[in-house]
Amino acid sequence: MNFSTHGRIIALCFFLVAGMSALSFQLVKIQIVERKKYADKANSSYKRKSIIAHRRGMILDRNDEVIAHDILEKSIYLDKVQFLSVNEASKSLACKYFREVIGKTEVELAEPCLEPLLTNSIKAAPSWAALKPGTRRALVNRGARKLQENIDVEEIKRRNVAFIVDDYYRPLGVSKKELEECINLKDSRMHVLITKGVEFKGARKLQKLLSEHYIKGFDFQDYVRREYNEPMLATHLTGFADYERKGKAGVEGKLEGFLAGRDGHEVRFLDVRGETIPGDQEVLPPKHGRDVRLTLDMKIQAVVEEELDLAMEKYKCAKGAIVIMDPHTGEVLAMASRPHYNLSNREKVVKNGFNYAIQAANETGSTIKIVATSGAINEGKANMDTIVDCGWGTKVESAYNFTLKEKYGRGKIPLWQVLQKSCNIGAWEFAKMIGRKRFFEYAKDFGYGVRTGIQLVGETKGGARDSGNMRDFASCSYGYVITASPLQIAAAYSVIANGGMYIPPHIIKDIHASNGTVIVDTATSSKHTERKKTVLKKSVATQMLKALVTVTDDKGTGKRARSEGYSVGGKTGTAEKIINGAYQNKAGKERYVTSFAGVCPALEPNFVCVVVLDDPLLKEIWDEKTKKMIPFKRGGGTVAAPVFSKLVKRVAPIRGLQPNFEENKG
Repeated sequence: MNFSTHGRIIALCFFLVAGMSALSFQLVKIQIVERKKYADKANSSYKRKSIIAHRRGMILDRNDEVIAHDILEKSIYLDKVQFLSVNEASKSLACKYFREVIGKTEVELAEPCLEPLLTNSIKAAPSWAALKPGTRRALVNRGARKLQENIDVEEIKRRNVAFIVDDYYRPLGVSKKELEECINLKDSRMHVLITKGVEFKGARKLQKLLSEHYIKGFDFQDYVRREYNEPMLATHLTGFADYERKGKAGVEGKLEGFLAGRDGHEVRFLDVRGETIPGDQEVLPPKHGRDVRLTLDMKIQAVVEEELDLAMEKYKCAKGAIVIMDPHTGEVLAMASRPHYNLSNREKVVKNGFNYAIQAANETGSTIKIVATSGAINEGKANMDTIVDCGWGTKVESAYNFTLKEKYGRGKIPLWQVLQKSCNIGAWEFAKMIGRKRFFEYAKDFGYGVRTGIQLVGETKGGARDSGNMRDFASCSYGYVITASPLQIAAAYSVIANGGMYIPPHIIKDIHASNGTVIVDTATSSKHTERKKTVLKKSVATQMLKALVTVTDDKGTGKRARSEGYSVGGKTGTAEKIINGAYQNKAGKERYVTSFAGVCPALEPNFVCVVVLDDPLLKEIWDEKTKKMIPFKRGGGTVAAPVFSKLVKRVAPIRGLQPNFEENKG
């Protein structure tokens, strides 16, 4: 052997070893390094995972009226493994051809090779559907084999695609072009979404039709959509779930942990023909969410929203809220805020998502005067007939170096008349009797400056802080400096209405499983009961109710709150707005937050209602007597009180209260 031959042998061995090494490396890479990649790719062809959708918990009102619930629909996917199987395509075409001729006269069979399979008994059948299932199945299987024996595989697939596109684009709810794009053979995706949101019953009918016509390759999967029965009612309270069905606001967001469930799934395996292998499946059942029952009464809620919208339009307001509570339980019966948004499309949710009823902290105006007056009686410092000197519009406090002024001079008047006439200086006189420290303790006990704990996101704390400044103390006694939300005011008035106890308001009545088993009962929960606190003696609360009735008589600031047939009591509130750090009180350019907090019936309250209308801009009204436009005095008694009156007339019957026309004479 010469040197060149020896060199060639060595070179050949080198290349052989190098080639084997490269092959070995590639095998190691495939079997070890990229094993999962290729296993997943293989599984994607013969493994199908279908989602079994869970049901998100329902949201119901106190009477089990559905507010939010899930609607089960279907998504339809194209499964190309099955759809492009020549065996399945052959069955589909065979069934199509037989359906076109059986039971019909003088119809030529589209594919002559199938003619020998049509026996006389089959031809005599009135229709394809009239044949027994076993006969249809056997005929389709034989026809599929005949087609494969006589027609090219690619031609079978082409014919089947054309047939499906022409005959099923309408039942599938898409256009021909859309269906063609889904079937696109150049697209490497093997599982393609055709459409979603198909009504459940319609999807079941379509599934049955496809099955009867031996058409495979369409995968129907659960699709769940969140539905709000009244998308413009209780929007801030209900909140919404996003497109992934996760709660993002209101009760939907706050109770996500209860409402949310978990999808299940079914994994099935396909054989080489694309057919499901019987018994070879994995199933994980879904976990459904818990149902939440609210304290809301949607009948009352609808009334509240309607009256709020009417008032906003009439008085030209941009913002406002109404809260109605059961003072004996703390249950919120209705709560509406403006502006708001549509729960179904969430249009303007960012701009209008602010929940005025719990997030707005305005200076309270004269509704706060129940704190100083009831506190003075409760401390034994005064009674209803205790007279204080309110001066004649001016009160000089030389000891504290400030002077109080108000528009109307009242002179010397008793406590009940301080409330009736809404006298600022009078409220200050009773606040002085209990002292600064006790006043702010009472304010806190009434719920001012303390979050109510309502089961909603973003609640304001308000402000009832003792600054140590006596001028601030005086302002707090009649409704300035101290701030609160409409809900906090409703909770405070519930103390008067229920006999003297602070009961934290709540919006969740209970949480229960789909079988009705109660999981959480808010009324009996320790978190709720621990917040209850006695604020006033029952006798004091009763006296305060009587005083609040005088506010609505002919000489009171709240006379427009009276409602025919029902006895009421309450308190007006008017606070100058602060804009850019300054009170808007220049003559002719005043801006106000107006309010009325009231109870019905007056001496045995069934519900508390608070109306807050922010920045009414109506300045003139039509006067029937003079037949001309006259200036409109904006305040709690002229703006909010009439809204309360209309609400009482509509809400009282829903609460089962019978009118008594004798009570309101005079």
